[in-house]
Amino acid sequence: MNNMIEVENRISIDTYEAETENRILTDTYEAGPYVITIYLDKNSTERLYHVNEINTKTSGKNILREVIDELGSSQILTDKKGFFRIDELIKIRKGEALNFLRDKYPEIPADSSEKIAEISCYESIGMNAVAPFLLDSNVEEFYFDKGSTNIYLDHRKWGRCRTSVSLTEREIERIITRVRAESEMQIDESKPSLKTEIITDSFHIRISIDIPPLAAEGVQLDCRKLRKNPFTIPELISNGTLNAQTAAYLLFCLLRRMNITVVGESGAGKTTLINALDILTPQDWRKIYLEDVIESIPQTEYEKHQTRFKVEPFEGEEIKKRNKSKEITRLLHRSPDWVFLGEIQTAQDSQAMFHALSSGISGLQTCHGASVEDMILRWVVHHEVSPACLRDLSIIVQINRMKSHFKRKRMVVRVCEIDFKKKEMFKDIQSVLSQEVIVDVFTWKPKERELAVSSELFTTPTLEKIKMLEYLDEKSFLNELGTYKQIFSTMSAEQIFDLPRNIHIFHRLYALLSEQEMEKEVINWREVKEIMIKEIKKLKQAL
Repeated sequence: MNNMIEVENRISIDTYEAETENRILTDTYEAGPYVITIYLDKNSTERLYHVNEINTKTSGKNILREVIDELGSSQILTDKKGFFRIDELIKIRKGEALNFLRDKYPEIPADSSEKIAEISCYESIGMNAVAPFLLDSNVEEFYFDKGSTNIYLDHRKWGRCRTSVSLTEREIERIITRVRAESEMQIDESKPSLKTEIITDSFHIRISIDIPPLAAEGVQLDCRKLRKNPFTIPELISNGTLNAQTAAYLLFCLLRRMNITVVGESGAGKTTLINALDILTPQDWRKIYLEDVIESIPQTEYEKHQTRFKVEPFEGEEIKKRNKSKEITRLLHRSPDWVFLGEIQTAQDSQAMFHALSSGISGLQTCHGASVEDMILRWVVHHEVSPACLRDLSIIVQINRMKSHFKRKRMVVRVCEIDFKKKEMFKDIQSVLSQEVIVDVFTWKPKERELAVSSELFTTPTLEKIKMLEYLDEKSFLNELGTYKQIFSTMSAEQIFDLPRNIHIFHRLYALLSEQEMEKEVINWREVKEIMIKEIKKLKQAL
């Protein structure tokens, strides 16, 4: 038919030229209604990220423009009272676009109509310029520094990439309006920063906006993507973030409710790691979450007991009314088995966290720091936490974004613990930072390119804490650790990465352990291992 749209016929929405002598095509794939092409620029350390969309000009008509105009004249949104969240807007606009295309152009294939409708709905709500980055699961974070500059991004496979996509003043204003309405937070000269999350069926982001006078040269955007399908420990093992032995040790300690703190610089993968650990918890635990931006994984649909609280970010004007430090203190009256604190940022947060730890509350949290020592220094010197409080820490995991020949890779480089028995060493910061107090359990060996055991695992400070409460002989410990290691290794090798199957496997494991404890009192780890490996193989066959 004359007015059929060929999906393969696409046009550029940015201005990169075709492949040249210095520009070599290295990757191409689809992201929603867009085709992404990645070029290697021989004159740059950054790849070029290029976006194409469907060519909707046919039979003398620009069908996309026609659909957008139709959405602009629609009365559905104006007739309905109340606030529309971005997810609602996308669904309504996309539905309107599909209805229009079915009525006026029924000969257009369904998949082509779907793509046209998606492009037009983002255009109609003022987010078309950033839509490719929102919909591309390979984009981890994208940035806009100021007007007249182009957006650049961090790509999961290709690292830092630049684009030729910029934002007009009108596009910036529309994005700010949408984000401000979504967050119900103020942003103006008196409060020039805004940070919030936006969750839709297509993407989940944490976006930060800074405006003048704070942003001296114009509006600045930083949009971090949160994966719709979150990372699990087997996938993190597969991509080299950590190894199965380290994961097994962390699981062993987690099941004894030992506190785990993850330290690293911005974008290192701290929240990714604690989310992956958090989904390993048994389903009977009562878990409470305190976050200023919701980055944890919802788990009630998997029969876990989970209560999530959203507190004001430290930039928020309501910080005195509903801040994280106050809610941490209130945890003492909420009877949690496990607490997910998210990011500990302020001095008040740190002091409240150590207050909770000293009261017997433990869980997962992240802190910004270039190293474990730097984080301890920040706690004691800048946040005025008493060195004596550091004895309440259990496990500290350091994760870094390693950079080698311009390629970025997130890796756990250290797992260490605080030797709580050396009481005389907690009088001042110099003593705490000595090698006698901070005990390395796993450390990254650059030459061997592996995360290797640095201490006798059965005698680590955390194991000493555990042995004060639970009888544990070395043989049982090694058998349990070996079982967990084998489970993780097999799941990683079989690529059992998705969230539901991971939760299923570990719920099955804990049910089996509970059954053996009740019936036999002593767990047969060889039998447990065999049963669980069969369960994993069965899941793999069902894929």
